[in-house]
Amino acid sequence: MLGLRNSLITSRNPGITIVTDNLVLRHDYRLHPVQPLSDGAAYFDGSSDNIQLKAAISNNVFSFSAWINVTDDATTKTILDTRDGDNDGVIFRVSSAERLVLMINNSDSAIGSAADLIAGTWQHVVGTYDGTNLKLYIDGVLIETTADAGSSETVAVTTAARIGKHSYQDSNWFNGYMANVGVWSRAITQTEIKSIMWKKYSQLNADEKTNLVSWWNLDSTVEDLGTAVYDNHHGGGDTLGCELIDNGGFDDGLDGLDGWTNGAGTFNVVDGECVFTDENGQIFQSIVVTAGNTYQVSFDYDVSTGDSVRINADGTLRLVATSGSGSYVATFVAATSSVTHHIRVYGYMGAGEECTIDNVSVKEINGNTGTLS
Repeated sequence: MLGLRNSLITSRNPGITIVTDNLVLRHDYRLHPVQPLSDGAAYFDGSSDNIQLKAAISNNVFSFSAWINVTDDATTKTILDTRDGDNDGVIFRVSSAERLVLMINNSDSAIGSAADLIAGTWQHVVGTYDGTNLKLYIDGVLIETTADAGSSETVAVTTAARIGKHSYQDSNWFNGYMANVGVWSRAITQTEIKSIMWKKYSQLNADEKTNLVSWWNLDSTVEDLGTAVYDNHHGGGDTLGCELIDNGGFDDGLDGLDGWTNGAGTFNVVDGECVFTDENGQIFQSIVVTAGNTYQVSFDYDVSTGDSVRINADGTLRLVATSGSGSYVATFVAATSSVTHHIRVYGYMGAGEECTIDNVSVKEINGNTGTLS
């Protein structure tokens, strides 16, 4: 698991850089004379950096789009790969000759650009397939069209997609910068491309979002979880899923503790808040989570100096709020198999002291979240 550190980049538009080893998300470029098209971009080092998405992308008609700035290193560079081990699926990449390529189902149908991309320059690239024709666009210009292999291609993939490398093996690493990666389950038009390329996700209109599957700005990481990036389309518009905690506000039941189990110690509910009144008191309840999915945990707290309130969210992770009052938010990725998690709340304080907790919440972060590697 990669760690984060903050660093300042001096450039034409200086800004804060979030570094995950060599994966850089930085605000230092402008593609449009009026406003920046993104608050940042992901830098891939060409040897190990990539983003594993939570799910496969499997659509019989589709469009892939991205802003890229490639390094000319005579290697094949993957933009987005959603294929199984037998090469069935789709790959959108840059060839070793720095040309744009789109391939379906082990090269049954493929298209490549005759013109080279310009290394070291930001360019907007799109590959589409409408069930009959494959098309490539660079900076809004249609540069190649070719018919498929003779019958409509069927894309059926189960392997989780990757940004920046092959989906099923360690090869064809992307070298350079990437931002605003989008996927549609339809072939977007040239008119739409000329509009979309100059917009952030938040500026897309309703028609441009029609059949939009996912969009990754690649400009920041999920709060408190520096190893994940949002699918900004949020799986349909909602950032967070339904509430998984029962009675997180401590309002239900005669004692306010319906849904919670007494783990140890002494506590009670006062005015809708759970108050721990002895050292190491704890309550818990169980929720079912899905392997590889990302969840947000939040709660309100009031803690004396030197004391703490802790939530054990996945068997090992301790979310700690200490000294003072406020709201606490953190995230975690579920374990490698579907499991039942105990959400366990602890009060850690000295003899005769109290700490309180309220509005305990656990919700899934929606969309095809990506994990930095």
